[in-house]
Amino acid sequence: MVKENNVLDFNTLEITKHHLQKAGFYRLKSELERILKYNNIQKLFSNGFLQHNTTYYEIDLTIDDISIIVDMFADLEVSALDINYDTTRNASYFAKLLDKWNNLPSYK
Repeated sequence: MVKENNVLDFNTLEITKHHLQKAGFYRLKSELERILKYNNIQKLFSNGFLQHNTTYYEIDLTIDDISIIVDMFADLEVSALDINYDTTRNASYFAKLLDKWNNLPSYK
């Protein structure tokens, strides 16, 4: 069952697809391709001056599949830390992706 607001943006899904491919998670990459093809949600946003459409996608993956993605980004974040385990630009990048997946309502 998909919970309301269980959505992610196009860029997050494309980046995730790329890293799933690199990590050898081909089935999950295919699942994201399916989501990109069939689960789009158009949302109209206004900043007071301009209106634009932003495409989001309903995430209907299992908790186990989301867990694999969360674990993948957690591993990438840790591997991007410097030798003193301080954050780096890449570690922050992976942390943001990790947070997006980790904060999906269906994963909480």
